[in-house]
Amino acid sequence: SVEFGLNKTIEITQNSRFDFGSNTSFTVEWWEKRFPLNSSTAIEKDPYMTVMDIGNTSAGLFIGLDGTNQGKYQVKIGNGGTVIIDEGTGVAANSGWHHYAFTVEGLGGNQQTARFYRDGVQQASNNVTSISWGASNSDWTIGGQKAYPQNYNFQGRISNFRVTRGICRYKANFS
Repeated sequence: SVEFGLNKTIEITQNSRFDFGSNTSFTVEWWEKRFPLNSSTAIEKDPYMTVMDIGNTSAGLFIGLDGTNQGKYQVKIGNGGTVIIDEGTGVAANSGWHHYAFTVEGLGGNQQTARFYRDGVQQASNNVTSISWGASNSDWTIGGQKAYPQNYNFQGRISNFRVTRGICRYKANFS
């Protein structure tokens, strides 16, 4: 696993493979363990922690906490962009390792189903039309936001971060 903090992110140089388009299925998944604000609380160090960000425009893909101090994720098109997935309930920081997966199933004709899973259980889904996911003209940042370096960075550990282009790995609950 990789420990992330205010000054620690991973950046992958821009690549055309980061542009998933509007008909491509894909999966982004990872294991994580969030650090708490202090030893006497289960609140995360930053309520806006970011897992990943492709681009800092409305054409990117962003996964991060929603800012409520309840450990809930949002998936947005771009940093500060349109919310596609809003996780209903979250998990407390320092509650151990959790597996997350964001999947997009291309259904043809620019129709897609986006799903978000925690520990194999679907937390949210959304049927979307004509969303162009990702961006080929921006770096992929893991553990932080490209637009706000050293702010909103993930504070904890991330392991087995994996992106699969062309495959929607999960279409229902899994174990």
